[in-house]
Amino acid sequence: MTTNQIPWPSWPRYGNTERLAVERVISSNQLFADKEVREFEEEFADYIGVRYAIGVGNATQGLHLSLAAVNVGMGNEVVVTPYTWISSASCIVMQNAIPVFADIESDSP
Repeated sequence: MTTNQIPWPSWPRYGNTERLAVERVISSNQLFADKEVREFEEEFADYIGVRYAIGVGNATQGLHLSLAAVNVGMGNEVVVTPYTWISSASCIVMQNAIPVFADIESDSP
């Protein structure tokens, strides 16, 4: 194997503990905001040493929630990389703010 090859499967790796947790959620028929989610949020908050943690369904929801939490809104400008997933900018627009695309390389157009 050369250094640029990643063994499959490399990440993430799941075991029996993760399988059982997913089975518990699926069998509860409550995939959103149920007991399992609340317990995870509480345990995760304890683990990282904060008061609260909020589970979201995906990164787009997390970005949007983060912008709303810090009151980004009408007319605010938010700097974002132009080389990204569309949700990086669309979440800004969803808050009625203005995405400002900026590159880290000074010689980029």
